[in-house]
Amino acid sequence: MATMKVHVTVLVAVAALLIGNAQAGDRQVHSRKKRAPLDVRNCDVSPPYYPPTTVISDVKLDRLRTEMRTNLFQYEAYIIPGYDAHGSEYPADPDRRIYFMSGFNGTQGFAIVTLEWGAAIWTEPQFELLAQQQLDCNWQIMILGDDDFLTPWEWIIRDDRTTDPDDINFIPGAGMPAGSQVGFDPRLMPYRNWLELTETNHLETRTMQFRTHDEEHNLVDLIWEDLESPKDPYPGEKLEVQNDFMAGYTWRQKIFQSIPDNPDYKNVRQIMAERDCDLLVITGLDEIAWLFNLRGEDVPYNPVFISYAVIGFSYIYLYLYDTGVRLDNERYPEIRQHLELDSEQCGSDRSTCITAKGLSSFYNDLTIDNNLVTSEKIWFSNSSSYFVYNAIMNKIDSDDRKYIMEPSPILLMKATKNDVEVEVMKEAMLIESSTMIEMVTWMQGLIEDMNDPAVGNAEVLTEYMAAERLQTIRDYQGSYMYPSYETISAFGPNSADFYYRSEENDRVPITTGKIFLYDIGAQYREGTTTLSRAFFFAKEVDVSKYYDVQEPTDLEMEIYTRVLLGHIDLCNASFRANIYGRDLDMLARQHLWDVGLDYIHPTGYGLGQYLTVHEEPVNIGDYTLDETFHANMILSNGPGYYNIDPTSATDNDFGVRLTNVMRVIPSETPYGQEGEEYLEFEVISFVPFEPRLIDFEMFTRKQLEWYNNYNERIREELDGKLSGNAREWMLSRTRFQQYRWEYIGGASSISMTTTAILISLCLIVSHLMSK
Repeated sequence: MATMKVHVTVLVAVAALLIGNAQAGDRQVHSRKKRAPLDVRNCDVSPPYYPPTTVISDVKLDRLRTEMRTNLFQYEAYIIPGYDAHGSEYPADPDRRIYFMSGFNGTQGFAIVTLEWGAAIWTEPQFELLAQQQLDCNWQIMILGDDDFLTPWEWIIRDDRTTDPDDINFIPGAGMPAGSQVGFDPRLMPYRNWLELTETNHLETRTMQFRTHDEEHNLVDLIWEDLESPKDPYPGEKLEVQNDFMAGYTWRQKIFQSIPDNPDYKNVRQIMAERDCDLLVITGLDEIAWLFNLRGEDVPYNPVFISYAVIGFSYIYLYLYDTGVRLDNERYPEIRQHLELDSEQCGSDRSTCITAKGLSSFYNDLTIDNNLVTSEKIWFSNSSSYFVYNAIMNKIDSDDRKYIMEPSPILLMKATKNDVEVEVMKEAMLIESSTMIEMVTWMQGLIEDMNDPAVGNAEVLTEYMAAERLQTIRDYQGSYMYPSYETISAFGPNSADFYYRSEENDRVPITTGKIFLYDIGAQYREGTTTLSRAFFFAKEVDVSKYYDVQEPTDLEMEIYTRVLLGHIDLCNASFRANIYGRDLDMLARQHLWDVGLDYIHPTGYGLGQYLTVHEEPVNIGDYTLDETFHANMILSNGPGYYNIDPTSATDNDFGVRLTNVMRVIPSETPYGQEGEEYLEFEVISFVPFEPRLIDFEMFTRKQLEWYNNYNERIREELDGKLSGNAREWMLSRTRFQQYRWEYIGGASSISMTTTAILISLCLIVSHLMSK
């Protein structure tokens, strides 16, 4: 009997062990309070602690306040928008006024400087850590879209104390006296933000006086030239033609001609006519570059040029910076020929001719009586500056019948790619996919040769080297121009920093045993790209590919797998054509939400055809001003998660982001109703996911089917496009995964093999107990 009890005890223990192992994939991730790493400012000590990345702003703030006090201005506060006159996400260097004043290089946002009540900067959530690293304690850090912070306009207007001492939810403002004078540059203030400003001023119990100034009196520009000599001009001199075999349609077809093989196509003037509009004002730089099939070099990472355009039915005006140089017939005759600027090319019908003007003429044409302000109805974008809005309103006496203030029609035309644009963008993504695979294969080879890969070798492989080597490989691609954003090469704890940038002097080695986040993007003549993957290097032994003892933690595997499952579910989506990106965003986040986690950035953005990496009007996130999906839109799918350990140690921090590029295509549904269009996504980027970080027991059958199909497509699409070592690396990470698990209610449960063993054990135990 004792022997039988021993047998039973052992069998029960084995069963318990099997159940425990089988359920290991269903781990719980507890909520983590995000903490900042140690390399951020500390304003609570005296003197304040600043990391080496902090920029001291005392001198510039003193000079700005001196200008604010002069008789010419007499401002109690001054607003500095983080935009240029075109609302660009990435302003050119001469337009980076917040960066000049503070050293903070996050995109967009606002800064406000007061005479006696402090200064503050508003930024998006993903740049909060960067702000803590770069801003000194002269600046309060505010987060846009976070209810725990005031908006810039509330902060200006609101008092620094509540009238109700029991109001625990009161958030103090700057505390400026009521009626204070607040100045701003109307050319840099987006209209929508000016509208929020004025509406807030009406709603608050205290009000301020808001005043604009002309271009010559931008206060930041005045002290910029005083402190650091004259500002640099816009860097790009030469414009380049985006040829028809890349663009698909000519600028004439985009503005006024038809497309013979596309009867549903509508050009700009046809769209204007449908809205009874006879004049379109265009301020977006990417819209102008796309419309006229031109590219430039004025803005970092974006092939655009400083310009405006106006389209009427009897004229086409293109306003350029430095017109005399950029349209010089001796140096750049191809630009004049492309735009047909010379009379012998254009002919007598001026309605089909482009008239080129200097940039300053745009402001004059808006404010002086001419045909631009005597039209029947003017269409201009609601993302235009307050200057454009105010100039047009003054000329039409704010008559609602004489203007349309809506997103530019060119946004949707540009986002819905033609067939040529689709094909060349797919080619760009193939180039970028093979580039990433070649890069990671090179890194794996260096790790293989290290004596101690768990420690690494800063002389052989660092974060910075991985970013720089990428440029070397890309230079062999004939159509490569430059990055579409700064490469993120982040190892271990650094991968948890969303906006991390590697520095040469940091010499952070890449080793085995921790996650390496690689986020890259490029501008090719064929198209704009973005790609990101999280890798886990392990030293491989001989051809059998046994890995060393460096293995990911359970948490790293679970987080990576949850991010990947969200990525897959979004790729797998079929949806009605009138669906917005915000309607699909939860698909990418759901597996993180299941355990109380989330990420702080949009899931995806539209991509331009050799234009911008964040192209309106499509967006997968909580953006409420986006456009519905249309076939042939191209956008990214990049969920992630950035784990900050709740303890004081940073060694356990890691980040995951998995970005592919997708094309929207028609979906063939089995029960589609007549007149209803359905869409789905086609992935056009091809880099394997990291199998070492995947817990396949968390997959459903449908998700695993997508994963295997994607791996098969990688092998097909990259066949013949990789070096020998890179091909071997790719094949080893695209192996077929057999489905071996059963699921209850969608959650990972016990494998079929384990279930069979448990049943057998239970039968044996029952048999023994019956004796």
